[in-house]
Amino acid sequence: METNQKGKDKDEQETDVRQFVVPLLRENVTSYVDMIDWEATPITESPLTRKILDREITNNIKTRATLEEARHFPCNTQGVERLIRLVSDASAKMFRPEIRDGFIRARIEPRKELPKYNTKAEYAASRK
Repeated sequence: METNQKGKDKDEQETDVRQFVVPLLRENVTSYVDMIDWEATPITESPLTRKILDREITNNIKTRATLEEARHFPCNTQGVERLIRLVSDASAKMFRPEIRDGFIRARIEPRKELPKYNTKAEYAASRK
């Protein structure tokens, strides 16, 4: 079984979205890096690399694989395009951030109740 850098089994890791917490900032420092107490701040793995096994990372380092060869990260999917359009519409219609947020949430919430299909075959089967 593969483990991550913290020693947890990859299969046992939580799948919930982690809540981002703004770290406390130190004052009277001479460098931006020193503004955060790195010892007291929990460091989490990037969601993009969370599902990559350690042996894949090791193999990619050994073979000097480029990012494109190592893993394909979809960034221009229909879902992303849909959200970009939604946020653009909200920005054009609403001026205050809290109203804009409500506008976006009101549009997204009904979509959660729609059935989800992983393949066209699943969709076609549901239409019969």
